Amino acid sequence: MQYERTETILIIEDAPSDIDFHIRSGDYFLYIATLVGALEDPQTLMPEERQRLAGQLRRDLRYVHANYEILPRQLEDVQPVRPSGNLLLK
Repeated sequence: MQYERTETILIIEDAPSDIDFHIRSGDYFLYIATLVGALEDPQTLMPEERQRLAGQLRRDLRYVHANYEILPRQLEDVQPVRPSGNLLLK
């Protein structure tokens, strides 16, 4: 089996209903972390794409702030944090 690695990142603008879905699914913070990772890598996005993504993240986070409350997990449900970055490249 042969695999091909691409550096292309598809950015989908989230509507409030999509944000709600990510939050209910428990992966919204991972989604945000992935987008922030794209902002950190200057070769990933063109400057205008980086600016648009930063604006999208700000709008998304304002929506989450206005509509959600972050609560800590129960101690028995706390999960370890894996290493950051693109694990496929390491």
